[in-house]
Amino acid sequence: MDSAGGNDAFTDMSRWCLVTAIAALGIKTSFQKLAVVGWKPVILMVAETLFLLLLVMACIHFGLAGL
Repeated sequence: MDSAGGNDAFTDMSRWCLVTAIAALGIKTSFQKLAVVGWKPVILMVAETLFLLLLVMACIHFGLAGL
């Protein structure tokens, strides 16, 4: 196995670990508890999600996806 092939395997494994972690957070989210803390944290969470979406889309659009 060359270094490029090994690097690709680690990149794929890293992606799957990140997807699994995000999915686990989504499963753990309780909307009843979010309703108790109020609307400001929910707005912040939505704003952060939109920011990350725009950042990733900009990186893809401008060819910075390999960073």
